[in-house]
Amino acid sequence: KSLKVGQTYRWNLEINCPSTELSNQFPTPASVTGLVRRVAQSPDLERELNGANTPLERIAAYGKHHIWYDTLTELAELRLQDPQNMTLETAWIKLLTDQSFVETISKTNILGNLQ
Repeated sequence: KSLKVGQTYRWNLEINCPSTELSNQFPTPASVTGLVRRVAQSPDLERELNGANTPLERIAAYGKHHIWYDTLTELAELRLQDPQNMTLETAWIKLLTDQSFVETISKTNILGNLQ
């Protein structure tokens, strides 16, 4: 089932981190909570995605329209599939140092807490 456009959803990730030093010690829990909101694709973005011939062109289209979740996710998935690919590494570094990306992320409210 797809997320509804304009609806805000809360997500939560919890992990238990076992101690490597003491096997009888209880795991150390860690969790993070956040919000995600689905936005409608603009006609321009839809046109660019339909015209994309490569995964990197799709990623560039998402980035151009500040759809950061999809930009990061698709690029990370490509890097995991081909970690030695220098083109993907360069794209990753370029994204993480892009002024528009950094400025947008730095102005985003941090919701929830990391324990």
